[in-house]
Amino acid sequence: MSNALAIAAVTATRRNLLSQGVTADQDLADTTITTQPPDQARANGNTANQINVFLYQASPNAAWRNRDIPSQINPGETSVPPLALNLFYLVTAYGRDNDTQNPFSHHLLGRAMSVLYDHCILGREEIKAALPGSDLHMQIERVRVTQVSVSTEESSKLWASFQTQYRLSVAYEVAVLLIESTRRSKLPLAVLTRGKNDSGIVATA
Repeated sequence: MSNALAIAAVTATRRNLLSQGVTADQDLADTTITTQPPDQARANGNTANQINVFLYQASPNAAWRNRDIPSQINPGETSVPPLALNLFYLVTAYGRDNDTQNPFSHHLLGRAMSVLYDHCILGREEIKAALPGSDLHMQIERVRVTQVSVSTEESSKLWASFQTQYRLSVAYEVAVLLIESTRRSKLPLAVLTRGKNDSGIVATA
């Protein structure tokens, strides 16, 4: 399982992957990768190429919810299940000079989607290098990145909640994160004495 840095580790890993993959394109070498809310991402008059990765929702994972991890407990013990989460990100592209000369935002989004497609399973070494102190790379379940289809209505409601103008974007789901509980496992009471009518185990041929 992983510690409380798991969410930050996923965000940092995705930022690093996009930074390395997108800027490898010479036409996009000036691209910056940010992790701000959409209403603050394009602040201070920035007009350079930019990709913003925003975590907008964290939901319980139904498959791992209230489920023990067998390798973490001994027979007879009752452990505290991990906090199992799915993360939802919005990846938004901002083109150079607001696309007045060329559709850089389209180029950016295509490159970003290609990078994330090629890294649909986050590598253990990639996670480990992204955020020191996180042990997400050691959890039993691999961390997978999947593109999410968002309808026009859902997208409209989402951007309305951000209170900012719509920008070209795509949504992704990252699953699963298993964050270890700090509560102790419960041990069964030890058998100190047997009852007077308990003769123990009886074996017959």
